[in-house]
Amino acid sequence: MKRLLAGVPLLFVLACEDAATTAPCDVAPAQPAQPAASGDSPALKPAIREVATSTAKIERVKLRVDEAGVIVKQSVYHDDASAIPEAVRKLAEQQFPGSTPISYETEHYADLGDIYEVELNTADGQQCEVAGRADGSLVYTECRLDPASMPEPIAAQVSAAIPGGEVVEAERKTRDGSEEFTVEVTHDGREFYLRIAADGSLLSKHVRLPALLELPVP
Repeated sequence: MKRLLAGVPLLFVLACEDAATTAPCDVAPAQPAQPAASGDSPALKPAIREVATSTAKIERVKLRVDEAGVIVKQSVYHDDASAIPEAVRKLAEQQFPGSTPISYETEHYADLGDIYEVELNTADGQQCEVAGRADGSLVYTECRLDPASMPEPIAAQVSAAIPGGEVVEAERKTRDGSEEFTVEVTHDGREFYLRIAADGSLLSKHVRLPALLELPVP
């Protein structure tokens, strides 16, 4: 038997440009295949499969693929607090005292391993996310940013990467004291995901595609 995640979109995020290539998003970059990063696998990770098949309410499943076709990030967006280690839930409260959790993510990164994320409304009205490992160690925090208040280098890169695009969401990510901005942009009926360094340099550019995911269950 397979569990069909009916009504739950699978966001298939394909790499279409990085700082080393200017290939348009509808043309595959002409690059030789690269060996997978340590720990990488084309298969869904156990934590992702378990949450996706056992949690009652799933918002979406997201896969991110690099230029070589390797899955480098897997995420399940859900509402099951019990699927998030207690140490990570405590970490979220420590980072933003008085905040209210609103949703959760179970993730696997090729370079970071299993990560757990708590999305919350902060006491001062922000919408932020806290990502940690199972032991409660902090990986990064991320907070929504008014697109109109994006730093000038970030706004300029968005305009250069997707001319005429409309910013629908912007976030500021802080990890190990450094900042990175992630921006979602729509243009001509397509949705793009940009990662931009604090100095405005483009780290990666992806196009988002709708898909449907079927997983086996007992």
